[in-house]
Amino acid sequence: MLSHTFVKNKEFQSFDILKQKIAVQMQQLYPGLNPAISEWKGQDIVDFQEELLHTVNAHISEKWFYTHLKSGKETLPRIDILNLLSKYVGYANWDDFQFKNTVPDKAADESNNSNRYFIYIPLLVVIILGIFVVLFKIMSSGDYRFQFYDADTRQPVVNNIIEVQVLHEGESPVNYLCGRDGSFTAKTDKANIRFVVKSERKCPASA
Repeated sequence: MLSHTFVKNKEFQSFDILKQKIAVQMQQLYPGLNPAISEWKGQDIVDFQEELLHTVNAHISEKWFYTHLKSGKETLPRIDILNLLSKYVGYANWDDFQFKNTVPDKAADESNNSNRYFIYIPLLVVIILGIFVVLFKIMSSGDYRFQFYDADTRQPVVNNIIEVQVLHEGESPVNYLCGRDGSFTAKTDKANIRFVVKSERKCPASA
């Protein structure tokens, strides 16, 4: 949130720009006019008063000119006067002038950059950690092949329908069907694997 002091400083910057544009506008009619409005006096002020009256139908006193345009008073003119001066240099009003003549503030830009760092750096750390986790899981996981043998003959169990249900803790079971050689392959990154085996012998086809 912008502080009151920051807003005031921006308004004074805008007012200084407004005075510069007033001087440029007047120089188009009076080429020999001093470009520094704070140096105007006598006939210069009278010419400006007449120009304001002719252009925006406004009148300012010589005292007001000395108070606000020459002395650099620490308070801004009333908003109605700021609106008239803004109209004189070609803007709709004071708000329009400020919007179109905002001076980029270095401190504000640095603050915005700092805020970006606070967002981007943790985000970058999270992304890097996520990549490491994924790589670790990929590198630590492997393919495990299981072969089933007959307890009596010690030979691989083949030509049987063997269904294997792998049980992962906190997850739904995963079903595998062994191949014709009685083996199945499971990919996992777990240190231990539990499964349930169901076997059904195929009946020979009748002639």
